[in-house]
Order: sequence, then C-alpha cells, then structure tokens
Amino acid sequence: MAACCSGGGGLIVALALCFVAASPVEAVCVEVDSVDRVVVNNTIKLTCISCRKRQEQDAFVDVTWTFQPDGENTTAVDILVMKRNGDDVEFTNLQFGSSRMQFVYSEDYQEVSLNINDTKLEDKGTYRCHIRRVPVMPSVHKPPEFFVTKTIHLEVVPEPFMDITAKVSEVMMYFMIVASTVLLIFTLITCYMKVKQADKDKHSKVTDLLVIAPVNKENCATEQAEEELKSSS
Repeated sequence: MAACCSGGGGLIVALALCFVAASPVEAVCVEVDSVDRVVVNNTIKLTCISCRKRQEQDAFVDVTWTFQPDGENTTAVDILVMKRNGDDVEFTNLQFGSSRMQFVYSEDYQEVSLNINDTKLEDKGTYRCHIRRVPVMPSVHKPPEFFVTKTIHLEVVPEPFMDITAKVSEVMMYFMIVASTVLLIFTLITCYMKVKQADKDKHSKVTDLLVIAPVNKENCATEQAEEELKSSS
C-alpha cells in the first residue's frame, strides 16, 4: 500500500515538474493588410500591425498616425500621437477628434490600429501609421531605433459598393433565369401545337372514314342488285 502511494506521489511530482518546465504559449502575431474602402457614415478599422521578431526585447513604442487628403497641393497632418507605450495619447486634428476616432492597440503594441466612426467623404485620402520602437537596454547608452511605416489609401464611397465579379455573377444569374423561362415557354407552346395538330389529324381521319363507309355500303348494294337481276334472267 505504501509502495502504491509512493508511486502515485512520484507521478504527481513528475507531472508538476513538467508543468513548471513548460514554457507559456505566446500569442502569434500576423501582419495583415487593412481594409481600404468604406461606405459613407459607416465605421472602418485602419489596421496597423508590426510584429516584433522573437529575439527582440521589450521596447518603448511611439506611434504617429498621419492623414493626407486626396488632391493636389495637400500635405500630411498628424491625427494621433502616442508616446512611450501609451503614457500620452493625443488626437491632434479637429476633423476627426476623439469622438470619431478610437485607438485600438494590443498589450505589447504590436497592433496600433485606428477606428474611424461616421466616415465622411472628406475622409478619403492617404493614412500612414509611423511606428518607432526603441528596445529597452539599460546597459546601452544609446540603444538602436527601429522604424516601420504602414500606408493605407482609403476610399470612401457614397453608396454600398459591389465587387465586379459579384455584379457579373448577378447579371449571369438573371440571364440564365430569363433564358430558362423563355425556353420553357417555347417548349410548352411547341408541345401544345403538336398535340393540337395530332388531334386535328385524328379528327380528319375519322371524318374520312365516316364518308367512305356509306359509299362502300352503296357499292355493295348495287353489286348485289345486279347479281340478283342476272340470276333471275
């Protein structure tokens, strides 16, 4: 009994050691392209993700979002500035402001995206997400800096847009429905005409038979009368 207990305790200790030794599972970072088209008055998320390499250490992150309207002689203006890992976040443009924009970021600041609510036609333009990352290196007087820029050309459309492939598919679907309906109607009409013609031919044959029958009967009567005359003479 004691041996059994000892064996069970060893198994529990081994499992506990394995659990402690196992490294925690880290979230996987994947860089994806941002949506670049939105219907006016809707909300859009401008995605900005910059994945750190596995060997990189913790870092201080600064983020600046800029916006440049479409057209000639336009300049880029800051619309959001974040310093030192979120210690200071400022919306710097009255066109957007904190009421229309939300800063969407992950805990490690690998994602620093931007939500724009109630989009306007004048929101169309080029958005850039500038990321400055400085690794935390206490023993280094001037650690290296890493810069990443993501560019998004946003299009704001007044009506819901539809992909050209979807439009072609929709047109082809309606065409096939109309063509099938026309073919069905043509087939029904053709069948009806054939049945009607066959019925007409049948009636014609019956009429001909009715006309021929009395004639044959008269011929038979005439022949019988002639034979009787010959026999009497």
